[in-house]
Amino acid sequence: MVRCTVLYQLGLVLAALHQVPFTAAQLDARDNDAFYSSSTRKASYIETEPAAAHSNNRTLKVAIIGGGPTGTSAAYFLSRASAQLSLLNASQISTTLYERSTQLGGRTAVTYPYDNSTYDPVELGASIFADVNLNLRRAVKEFALETGAHTGLAGQMGIWDGQQFLFEGDQSSWWTSAKFFLRYGYSAITTEGIVKRQLGYFAGLYSPRFLHARRGKSGETASGYPWSSVEDLAAAINATELVATTGMQFFKDHRVSELFIEEMVEAATRVNYAQDTDQIHGFGALVSLAASGATGVKQGNVRIFDEFARRSGARIRTGVEGHVTGIVRYATPAAQTQWYIGTRSGEGELYDAVIVATPWHNADITLLNTPQRVKAKPYVHLHVTLLTTSAPSPRPEYFGLGEQDAVPTTMLTSSESVRRASSKTPSTPEAPPHSASAQPAAKTPTLDFFSLNYLRTTTPPSGTNKEYIVKIFSPHPVSDALLARLFGSNTVSWIHRHTWDSYPYLTPTTRFPRIEVDANLFYPNAMESLVSTMETSTLAAKNAVGLLLQRWFGDDFVNGRECDWTARERDPLENKNWAGWGCDSG
Repeated sequence: MVRCTVLYQLGLVLAALHQVPFTAAQLDARDNDAFYSSSTRKASYIETEPAAAHSNNRTLKVAIIGGGPTGTSAAYFLSRASAQLSLLNASQISTTLYERSTQLGGRTAVTYPYDNSTYDPVELGASIFADVNLNLRRAVKEFALETGAHTGLAGQMGIWDGQQFLFEGDQSSWWTSAKFFLRYGYSAITTEGIVKRQLGYFAGLYSPRFLHARRGKSGETASGYPWSSVEDLAAAINATELVATTGMQFFKDHRVSELFIEEMVEAATRVNYAQDTDQIHGFGALVSLAASGATGVKQGNVRIFDEFARRSGARIRTGVEGHVTGIVRYATPAAQTQWYIGTRSGEGELYDAVIVATPWHNADITLLNTPQRVKAKPYVHLHVTLLTTSAPSPRPEYFGLGEQDAVPTTMLTSSESVRRASSKTPSTPEAPPHSASAQPAAKTPTLDFFSLNYLRTTTPPSGTNKEYIVKIFSPHPVSDALLARLFGSNTVSWIHRHTWDSYPYLTPTTRFPRIEVDANLFYPNAMESLVSTMETSTLAAKNAVGLLLQRWFGDDFVNGRECDWTARERDPLENKNWAGWGCDSG
């Protein structure tokens, strides 16, 4: 009977992988109803299993799909749980990490100037993390990784609106300059207070007391950790109001001037999320401003996630063997839910739980034998252009300036002039407002990029003349003709172009994808609609792993038992059990 059931499930997998249609006669009545009648069932319905279902001492198998920040950190958190379980002589956890690329890291990746690996790498994806990103800072410390990556040259910064520079100043002091205060008044101070207050709530995610303290006699944690929904997590860090409205409206409601929002806040949201303040939700806008102490790993932030994976001890499958194409729910004779994972190589395996740690919209995975579905969110399609140039700054002529005028080497952008022009003159298909064409600048504001940043100086392999490494983020491909307009003819010696589905559109919402899609099937990337960073990917991973461990081994394993909260909390940066489980984890 068991063998027949396995063959039946294998047939479902092969049908998904090779697109061979099943007829109704090939499905038993119960599964036919479950698979084809999902529209008549409640979307929130998930069959769950008690912790006692896995109280025996067998090895429990977990599959993680996606080898980026979420997947690799999830593997690491599971390995810490397994180490604690071995001390308790309890069940062990075996983890397999699937990644369809040939390299781990996801949206963290590097390339090398002149395609020469003897040079220091340049980030193509997620470039920096901030002081408040404690998981990354603690991982860097634990893994003995060197920070201090080049994140930009010192000098002038400007905010460009497609027609003019709205503000220019020295990067090291512009927020404290008299010119800044005269233009924006107390809005910067007001905004700083809002950011600090919200970061105080966010810091609770690293506090054992906040995470694990119980509420009265109910036994539940007061924080709700681990959170079964993104809505609950947002409420725990006081972000519900922030995520339900636009950044523009939120800051207006909190007495920040419209000028400051349109220029300074929008410059931050466009460089961080390629979204304007009238589009992005308030929490995304606020996170964009919380970049104090920004740094990166010298050899690339991908090193953090390589180390997570390596130290986890997980089996790692990459390329064709790691390209998951089908996930099939399998109900065992003992009424426990397991999941069959099929890959592009034609091989597959049965697991007790699956963590889908990759954005669903382009995962290309078929989910079978369950009425539940993963809700895909649209992602920003971002173009990254890296180049080396002999030009010490962009050409002033491109910006409508005189030949001898100084031009900032770090440029952020604001769309306010584009919005106003668009509201007066409807755009045509031939001339979209954000076109990256190579046509000369006109009176109508045109934004060819989100940001332009001179990163550092370098010397080409053949020659001694200094060159500059520049990074451009843009909504469209940056053509050679546009580069010539920006830097001059024959000044660019090396170009590397890359495109990312970089982060979701963080539009205001009160509803998010489910974290637990079905019994023992988890989707931590649901949190990306709230906030999308390397750091929050690790937080989402630990929360999903916490839900799984709570299911299998009980709440005391995750949150601790009879914890003593009378002592003063230690510095979270010094918490040796930050990646573990129990009273002092967090």
